[in-house]
Amino acid sequence: MRSRLSLALPIALTLCAACVDDVATDESTAGWVHRVYADHGAQTLGDVLFPGTHDSASYGVAVENGISPHSGELLVSLWNLPGGDVDGGSQGRVVGWAKTQNLTLHEQLDAGARYLDLRVTERDGELLTWHSVYSVPLSVVLDDLVAFAATHPLEPVVISFGLDLDSTQYGAFADALTAPRTDDVSVCDLLIDEDGAASKVTLDALWSSGRSLIWGADGDLGKFLRQNTPCPTSKVPVEGHWSLAVTPDIIAKVLQDTVEAHTGDSLLSNDFIFSLEGTSDRMAQFGLVSSYDSLQAAEDALGFSGDLPGRMIETYNTNGNMGVFAGDAIEKTDLIEAAIRANEREVAVR
Repeated sequence: MRSRLSLALPIALTLCAACVDDVATDESTAGWVHRVYADHGAQTLGDVLFPGTHDSASYGVAVENGISPHSGELLVSLWNLPGGDVDGGSQGRVVGWAKTQNLTLHEQLDAGARYLDLRVTERDGELLTWHSVYSVPLSVVLDDLVAFAATHPLEPVVISFGLDLDSTQYGAFADALTAPRTDDVSVCDLLIDEDGAASKVTLDALWSSGRSLIWGADGDLGKFLRQNTPCPTSKVPVEGHWSLAVTPDIIAKVLQDTVEAHTGDSLLSNDFIFSLEGTSDRMAQFGLVSSYDSLQAAEDALGFSGDLPGRMIETYNTNGNMGVFAGDAIEKTDLIEAAIRANEREVAVR
């Protein structure tokens, strides 16, 4: 068993103690966890619904960044179509699909997101975030994480790192986690150190620990971090849901059903995104549709109307960004606020 939360860094405890009164009165989405659970600190982390953003760093994808050769064959083919970069073209549509978020990471956290999906790869010796198309450097999002923790030390944030790295690149990733950032604090300094945190760690314990980031590394990466860094490698299972496979008008019910079915043995998160619903045939249809200039042209050529590919291309043509596919942009934060209300309802009935 790893060391208990009571062994958290003194500097983080000092920061936390100095901010308790300010955060307790924070009525904004930036401080919602402590606001909602201030009088319910005995609840465990597994009792909280953590609203999240899918491919959280994809706000930075752009045509000029290029596409990763590890992307799906269909997307690479679309990217490489003749004239694909003319007036946006097929490359612009790939970027529109890949860009599932409009806000920067810090803006997402301020808007209330508490689960972050970060995809990491390497190009020419630099660690970058990506979602088919390359996005911002990993260091940028880690800076945002630590900066947010410094100003909101009582707000837990769950991280999912999706790593497209081989073992020779683990050292660079470890260096990024241990690098000093805001107030000389690193990401590792802020990670909780407890296996089974969902059922074992209460909010009170988290708040008193001075640590607010939640992530678990296992397998070969976990072994590497244990042997080479002071970075905690707790086992922290997460039960994730793609809430936007449904329409926004029934999201409250879906969230409530999700909370009521949860056992509390794992962390509970909802990724807010448009959904491809996991079917390869629809992905193939999207590839076909995106090669047409308009929804009508695609309908005429392919003989469909009103199904998922049609809605995807219509959304792109209207908004230039697939992040609004489900009907509400992350910029309005309606769906994150719906998740916050789901937490408020659960607290009210306890």
